[in-house]
Amino acid sequence: MHLELLDSIAMEVLPTARIERNPRWMLDGRTVLIGPYHSSDEHERHVGQTIGSTDWLWSASDELRFDTKTLILQSVMLTVPDATLPSDLSLASWQTAPRESGLLRLLTAKNFRLEPTDFRWMDAQGKALTCLYKAAVEMPQKQQLRLRIAQNLEFFFADEKFCGWSLIDPGRFVVNAWEEPAFEEVDEQFVVLLHGYLELVTDPYIEQMEDKSPKLLEALLDLYTRIQDDHSSSMRSNILRAAVADKLDRFYDQKVN
Repeated sequence: MHLELLDSIAMEVLPTARIERNPRWMLDGRTVLIGPYHSSDEHERHVGQTIGSTDWLWSASDELRFDTKTLILQSVMLTVPDATLPSDLSLASWQTAPRESGLLRLLTAKNFRLEPTDFRWMDAQGKALTCLYKAAVEMPQKQQLRLRIAQNLEFFFADEKFCGWSLIDPGRFVVNAWEEPAFEEVDEQFVVLLHGYLELVTDPYIEQMEDKSPKLLEALLDLYTRIQDDHSSSMRSNILRAAVADKLDRFYDQKVN
């Protein structure tokens, strides 16, 4: 099976293979990653030893890195967009799309630039964090495919072209920075609070926070209090609370404990 990342970047699929590493969702860094690195220095070395797409000179690119010899996918670093999927668009067709497992291999060794996706969406039950390009939900497709390239991470292809990705059970993989996920049990209340955070910290609300909207200040303070009152004191809960505290400090100059 041949697929395309871009018009000039063709790949084949190695059936049943996958990256044997855990996903990590840097919540406040708006990044989902899988790779053999646990610091910025290790990441920089990895990029220097591989080929593909990366954020060269602040180009705001998503990162897919391939082995220079085998051309097999080694790592990904994907941006979670600020914009939530508009209410008039639907992911229904993607929820029933065929699923396969496999690993991507470039047909030609070259560097390229992969644009980040446009929209994000997470259901209220926290089953999936899905990020897609506009074309994936605005234009009809004849053929859809969800390719699982690693544990809980799927790439979406429409008519054999890459059009987005989805992290399954995303609450499990929330991290602060480069560390591995805690893999504590994800309780329902955390998912409710996480969903509330994503619904609040999104366009156009971020612009309103920049304008110091009192309504959004009240909403952030309410969310922060609800996280504090959760009393789970889990690693994920602490990360979520810190993310809300950062918004209060950044946009409203309010420091909370």
